[in-house]
Amino acid sequence: MKKLFACTLMLLAVSPSFAADANGYQSKYEFPVGNPPACQQTITVTDAWSAINWNADVICIAPGDHRSKGTLTLKSSGTSTKKKWLRLAGSDSIHPVKLQFSQMAALSRLTAYDAQHWIVDRLTFYPSGGIEALHLGNCDYCVVNRVLIDGQDSNNVQIVRYKYSGSNQTEHSTLQNSVIRNTGKAAAKDVTCLNFGGTDNRIVNNEIYNCGGDGIVLNIGSRPFQTKVENNDIYQTSAYLIGCDGKPGTTCNCGEDGIDVKDHDTTDPANASEIIHNRFWGWRRTYPACSGTGSEGFAVNVGGDVAKRFVLVKDNIIASVSNGVNLRSNTSDWSIIGNLFYDVNHADGTYSDAVRFAHSGNHQMYLNSVVDARHGLWVEGDGMNNDLRCNVFVNVQHITHTSSPVWGAGSTADYNAFYNTSPFRWASNPDHSLVYQRASDAQALPYCYYRKLLTGREQVCVPNVRPTASSPHHKQCNTELRGL
Repeated sequence: MKKLFACTLMLLAVSPSFAADANGYQSKYEFPVGNPPACQQTITVTDAWSAINWNADVICIAPGDHRSKGTLTLKSSGTSTKKKWLRLAGSDSIHPVKLQFSQMAALSRLTAYDAQHWIVDRLTFYPSGGIEALHLGNCDYCVVNRVLIDGQDSNNVQIVRYKYSGSNQTEHSTLQNSVIRNTGKAAAKDVTCLNFGGTDNRIVNNEIYNCGGDGIVLNIGSRPFQTKVENNDIYQTSAYLIGCDGKPGTTCNCGEDGIDVKDHDTTDPANASEIIHNRFWGWRRTYPACSGTGSEGFAVNVGGDVAKRFVLVKDNIIASVSNGVNLRSNTSDWSIIGNLFYDVNHADGTYSDAVRFAHSGNHQMYLNSVVDARHGLWVEGDGMNNDLRCNVFVNVQHITHTSSPVWGAGSTADYNAFYNTSPFRWASNPDHSLVYQRASDAQALPYCYYRKLLTGREQVCVPNVRPTASSPHHKQCNTELRGL
């Protein structure tokens, strides 16, 4: 039987249509916008929004400060074969995050409540007055590409919202290659960066950071099925961290979680959503007096009481967070595959788990690497039919933080590898797992990657990840573990 390395980050099949990024990755779900077409109408700073000719297919916004004009609302639609464009005037392709203010087309707000088939490209948004910068309701097949949305630490409201109430849900749309940041902070309020709902929407190749609540929310009642969250940097900087005593520091968070899945109530695997190949860091336990309503600093959390089924979490790097992935009682049928968890710790040593299973079942956890973490897993309750195979744990202080001596019925834990980590107290019989006393026994090399791919990339290296031919777990597992 063909074998593979248990702790190698497994790259998904990729599209040949796009150039690889600094990590050598090509996104599967990026929309191919192509070269921007020539302007048919250009709106200058002195032109009112009412001067726009909505029959034009390519509407350009000249550089300058357009914020005083207020909200711009899209009032026509393109077609499946010919999208309409709203873009920055000019022929260069520099991302707005790299432009001087005088080179930007700066708007305060864009809305679309019944407009389809648009491409919005290279605009800049500075929202104000507690109103989101981008509100797309019933904007099907719309693409927002290469925009900068900056709340300037003062807006105190979610800064991107894909409308999710009633029948006005946006579907089949993409937010890509953009920078969304600095919502502002509000005590005991969830000031989310991206609030998403609707089916088959995509969040690809973005940098999302400094959120006074969650980075991304898949909201209640929104049917956020077939959502693709791919190849994003989702993080908090020191500007949105605070000491857990309320003093300057980095142990707590003026926000909540990287992604909060509040609704994914489906019984159909065809509706599965994907959280793949993202990089998370800086998410810590909430300090509500700063911002956020309260959470434990998960990269991927499940909030609310609605059931959440069929989500794939694959090939993500989750580093320097208080907690990794939360699978609690209202979740089932999640696949956690090929992720790297590194430095999953909280300052006071409590509630810090790479993956948490709490009264939930039918989950799969395969081919993950957990390095330098306080708890590899939290296992609580009697969740049945969970399958943990082919994972590698290195320098994990406690493999379980648990009130349960055994798995629930039908669960499997086998073919895992433990280095300087005590093995599971429960396992399959026979158990084919490997146990070694020292981290160095893994004979693994560092894994290096780039993050902050749009604002100024930086390299991070994680020790003891890349297996070599001398690694005991080198040929531990097979390729038939597929997940969803």
